[in-house]
Amino acid sequence: MGTVILGNELALDVNVLWLLILSLFFVSIVTAAVGRVIGVIACAGMLIFGLAKARAEVRAVPEAAAETDALEAEAEAAVAEAQAAAAEATVAEAEAVIAAAQLRLFGEAGS
Repeated sequence: MGTVILGNELALDVNVLWLLILSLFFVSIVTAAVGRVIGVIACAGMLIFGLAKARAEVRAVPEAAAETDALEAEAEAAVAEAQAAAAEATVAEAEAVIAAAQLRLFGEAGS
């Protein structure tokens, strides 16, 4: 699970870097077309959007971890149920062997 979180952190860093590159490109186009004030406002807007998106991705990591933990718990419960069923089958088989042995023993004693 640690590898997944580390992978998400690295992906987040790459997304933020791409967002910065694209925002600088966007700002340079807007600055050339409209002016410095609009360019700075556009840059601030892009950075605020990027930070909001990054925070949403960071919040999604614990939620995904919680879902994974819940699925693991369900899988462990299913394994425990399967082991219990196997144990019951083994007990039933042993009881059948004991019953067959008793039948042979009492059948021979009655002869």
